[in-house]
Amino acid sequence: LIRHRVPLPPESASITIMGDIKFQAASDHLHRGEDEAAARLFIEAAELGHVKAQCNASILFDTGRGVPQDPVRAALWAQRAADQGDSQAQFNLSTFYLHGRGVPKDLHSSRRWLRKAAHQGLPNAQVHFAAWLRTEGKQDEAIEWSERAAEAGLLEAQRGAASLRHARGDHHIAGRWLKLAADRGDAGATGVLGGYYFTGRGVECDRERGIALMRSAAERGDEPARTDLVRALLASGRPGEAAEWAARRPPEGASAGSSAGAKIFACVFCGNNVNLKRCSRCRAAYFCSRECLERGWPAHKERCVRPQAPLVVDPHG
Repeated sequence: LIRHRVPLPPESASITIMGDIKFQAASDHLHRGEDEAAARLFIEAAELGHVKAQCNASILFDTGRGVPQDPVRAALWAQRAADQGDSQAQFNLSTFYLHGRGVPKDLHSSRRWLRKAAHQGLPNAQVHFAAWLRTEGKQDEAIEWSERAAEAGLLEAQRGAASLRHARGDHHIAGRWLKLAADRGDAGATGVLGGYYFTGRGVECDRERGIALMRSAAERGDEPARTDLVRALLASGRPGEAAEWAARRPPEGASAGSSAGAKIFACVFCGNNVNLKRCSRCRAAYFCSRECLERGWPAHKERCVRPQAPLVVDPHG
């Protein structure tokens, strides 16, 4: 009998297959909450060159999930995955360089990796790249990148695009982004959209709809919406309701910008959403570190205004 030998795959293909198998097994362990087993297999797959496993290994070492927290190893695995072209790893590596976590702080390297991730179409990278461009006064480019991320459905980008368009006076476009964010339940966007309808800015004037939207946002703890609602009720000749809302206090844990609390906010420079501190002057913007404050201040100072007493809004003004 003539026996045909089944050809074995080349060594590189075998390594790839083994990496895929380990990655899938690691994912199964992760879904079952078996973090240590998942981490071990992700690292084994990463050592075989599996790019997604390398990115996951970086995240695990950064967060200390399933392994001892180790920012140096986190940055190392992010670098390996980024070198292979993984956009999420490039974005993560940009953050490591920005904050000097696991690597020396290097703003040039941070921006270089952020740009790469943004050009690959990662929405989170695009919105953060837009924020960086704003600090350099490149508003047109910032709008372009912010709207790319917004079109991809990133809520943070939809809010950011609305803000940028509003600042430019492009109220019709700003209204479109506000509607998309409001439809997804964002209290801050809902409140601002209510102001748009009440004043007829960027949308057809509809005072009752505007008041309803502001009330919806205020009921979810959005403080700017509550302030705007009081003004709108006064302007509509409803001082009793205005007084009731003026006397209300936000629910415990509510934020000055949204019912979801500080977690929906982000540093206006890097987009980080932890360790946030509010600008002491305008009380509207947030920064996560002194480094981001110093880098983001040139762009922020143009719109950093101390809050003033509420004014009655003339919808025809």
